Amino acid sequence: MRGLKIQLLSNALKPALRRHSSSSSVATNFDLDGVFVPIPTPYRANGDVDYGALAYNFERWEKIPFRGYCVGGSNGEGPYLKAEEKLEMVSKIRSMIGKDKLLIAGTTCESTKLTCDLSKAAAEVGANGVLVMSPFYFKTRMTENSLYDHFVSVADSCPAPVIVYNMVPVTGIDLSVDVLKKMSLHPNIVGVKDKDVSRTLFE
Repeated sequence: MRGLKIQLLSNALKPALRRHSSSSSVATNFDLDGVFVPIPTPYRANGDVDYGALAYNFERWEKIPFRGYCVGGSNGEGPYLKAEEKLEMVSKIRSMIGKDKLLIAGTTCESTKLTCDLSKAAAEVGANGVLVMSPFYFKTRMTENSLYDHFVSVADSCPAPVIVYNMVPVTGIDLSVDVLKKMSLHPNIVGVKDKDVSRTLFE
């Protein structure tokens, strides 16, 4: 299984982030070095999440020195999980893994309010960070300003650090380097998951 590769935005604009460090100690101490596993979500025949199978998987995964896990992402059937299921998974997984492991929850929703609400709730039940894609249903209206406002609103409301997920094949929206740099000035936006953009922005 391939690990999740996340580029730290702080590597690009360390001076700017240091100016904000006092306002976001959680984000500044959020260490993303290492391998993160984007876990699949096991299901029962009736479509319910199979927590027995999930526990069995974690018994094996916890023997490997992963830095952490991502739940409710693309591999984890994120679009097909109800908000309640996502939160229940975060809560149960938090109890299955070591305290030293980071747990990142996919909290993408199509509205800013729902994304803020789900991100905050995920942090409250055990997520150390959240992974958020661009809203894309009305992609033709998603200007750089509206996308910036969306992610900043999530970062403002969420007590856990936010990782921007530039998932172009799904969203049809490619976040520019300029808007990512602008987002990186926010103390609670700590990284971007996007191989190509990361290479352009950080080399």
